[in-house]
Amino acid sequence: MDRLTWELHLNGNTINEQDETLNEELKPNYAFFLQSCYDDYSKAKLEED
Repeated sequence: MDRLTWELHLNGNTINEQDETLNEELKPNYAFFLQSCYDDYSKAKLEED
């Protein structure tokens, strides 16, 4: 089992937190990753679920 965790900060504020766990063996040609994308990174804010 593998786990990825991260926090993204902008000007001292947390704008993104992610935590994913891979519960099975990774299949060939597959990827396991975290991703965040913003139109304007200077205005990014913490996302609410």
